[in-house]
Amino acid sequence: MPRSKFDVAQHGANINRLAVIAALADAGALHPENFTQTRRDAKKIRIIAERILPTSGLDSMATLWCQLMKVNWIKQLFGNHREAQQKNPASNLMNWVGQSGKNYKYGVYSLDTPFQSNPGNFIYAGQAEDGSWVPVYIAQTRNLHQRLEGHVTVDDAVKRGATHIHAHYDSVGQSARCTEERDLILRWNPVCNESAEN
Repeated sequence: MPRSKFDVAQHGANINRLAVIAALADAGALHPENFTQTRRDAKKIRIIAERILPTSGLDSMATLWCQLMKVNWIKQLFGNHREAQQKNPASNLMNWVGQSGKNYKYGVYSLDTPFQSNPGNFIYAGQAEDGSWVPVYIAQTRNLHQRLEGHVTVDDAVKRGATHIHAHYDSVGQSARCTEERDLILRWNPVCNESAEN
């Protein structure tokens, strides 16, 4: 029996359907939780899928799957910085004012909070009886996970009254981090910065 010539226009849709079916089999049969970051998103997608798929068939399922993959890819691409901050949620936010009058926002964390290996600024601070924060040490670092890079240690800061670390990630460059550090030190004169400079 002679083979018929393959016609992309005629058979292309069938090939696409087979590719989608193979991909769905690998992905757990379009279970929405496999493609989304949160259960809330999965529930929304499940509701949409239940409305579309029974009436529209395989083409709609393929379209939905492609859209889910695009959304997940975009979340992965642009969500890294936000994820780094969400892994260590700040219990509070604090505005520190520098000598220049500029405000700098910091998250307030416990001293044992693990940070991502990203550049940023941090302040070891203690809380006064009236609830205000007193900076013990102010610094910038290229790696908040390691923090001090050989300067004042957390133990030194605790001995001087530190109970928390205030920190924020900052990827604008070392020059901007150093400017912020100097601006805050000039305004607050933290006790451990004085001993580190001597």
